Amino acid sequence: MKKGKFIKFFASIILVGAFVTVYQHNQIIKIMYKKRRLELQKERLLKQKIELQVRLCELHDYTQTRSNASHKLGMTTLALSQVVTVTQQVYEFDFYHASSSDIFNCKIALPQASPRV
Repeated sequence: MKKGKFIKFFASIILVGAFVTVYQHNQIIKIMYKKRRLELQKERLLKQKIELQVRLCELHDYTQTRSNASHKLGMTTLALSQVVTVTQQVYEFDFYHASSSDIFNCKIALPQASPRV
């Protein structure tokens, strides 16, 4: 009788050991698949990072900015004759002595500067 109990006990230990081994193997395979998915995601993110860095460098490039401005936005460079320089003398203005109606209704007239010829 003791021999039968020992055989049943030994068989159950072997069976539990087999289940544990299969479970460990399944867990290892699962972890390996997860690792591969993360490696692929890392590669995609690195590729995307490089593409974004290239795009950023293109946007910072002066010639590319100039090309976009002229082709997409229709901007042109100004001729020297189109540039007008306006100078104006700065007058000291005291907000404490002006009335609020003068400030908000723009009744304060500053002298006009003569345009440069």
